[in-house]
Amino acid sequence: RSSQQVSPRDQMPVSRLLQKAGYATFATGKWPWLGHMEDADAWGFDRMVTWRSYNTPDRYWDPNLYVNGKKRGFPGKYGPDIMQDAIFDFIDKNRNQSPGKPFFVYYPSTFPHSPYIHTPDSKSPDISKAEKYRDMIAYMDRQVGDLRARLAERGLAESTLIIFLSDNGSVTSFKECIDGKVVHGGKGQIADGGVRVPWICFWPGTIEPGRTTDALVDFSDLLPTILDVADVNMADRPQVDGRSFASLLRGEPFQAREWVFYQVENKYAVREHLWKLDHTHTLFDMRHSPHGEIPVDPIGDSEAERAFARLKAVVAGLDPFKSLPKASQ
Repeated sequence: RSSQQVSPRDQMPVSRLLQKAGYATFATGKWPWLGHMEDADAWGFDRMVTWRSYNTPDRYWDPNLYVNGKKRGFPGKYGPDIMQDAIFDFIDKNRNQSPGKPFFVYYPSTFPHSPYIHTPDSKSPDISKAEKYRDMIAYMDRQVGDLRARLAERGLAESTLIIFLSDNGSVTSFKECIDGKVVHGGKGQIADGGVRVPWICFWPGTIEPGRTTDALVDFSDLLPTILDVADVNMADRPQVDGRSFASLLRGEPFQAREWVFYQVENKYAVREHLWKLDHTHTLFDMRHSPHGEIPVDPIGDSEAERAFARLKAVVAGLDPFKSLPKASQ
């Protein structure tokens, strides 16, 4: 949905639901599309340290950040470090002021994104664009490790669930590979390379280390999962399309989704494990995903015909264009 359509006056953000349930709430990182709309408290955050100026380099060196809605410059500093430190400043203050009060942190990292800028770990500011991109990813990885370590230092690791995921696939200007094979598609596309993203959950003592799953999960599942993990059961808990996977995290019986839906403006697809139907009503064999998607004529192939009928019925019940602005239809 466009930023003009999203407002805490009309929707109930997960942060506000958690705040009402007694959580301390904090946001840091990217906030370019929503920053002009409402103050932090409207969105349900007690405190915010965010970057809002879309497509500028000042999220990195010599950053301009918004601290609780007020713009502030940080000459000589590195933005991602400031935002990472702000998380633990918030956590420590919350623990000192309200011992035992749970917290929620929304942390959309500024990494990696154009314009590509060298990091504190780069060998030089004059390295190539590809090297800067690589260094940004490496620095983000180091920050994730630092976040885990600092939670452990405070004795919070086992009581804190970390959900790490990307909001889209990689940019198409760089070839991304898995096991030496190029990923098909990228950001802004409905091919797997554009919508299939890393999704890692870390919860020591609850999630068995190294455990993986092939269960289908999409972004709509985040809100009900977080509310379940936080044990939020309130009268105004919204009715949503998402399905909680909290039981999956805990290793308990879990009824997986049969399909997921994704949409980029006027392009969309419904995906099962082995089949995908897109907005052109083309059926794809997804057995070679994410390295390739094979268009299939379902006529005469009984398995493909059944898949086509199932996915077409799903699309018929979704009305994919109902949330788009009229100009985009």
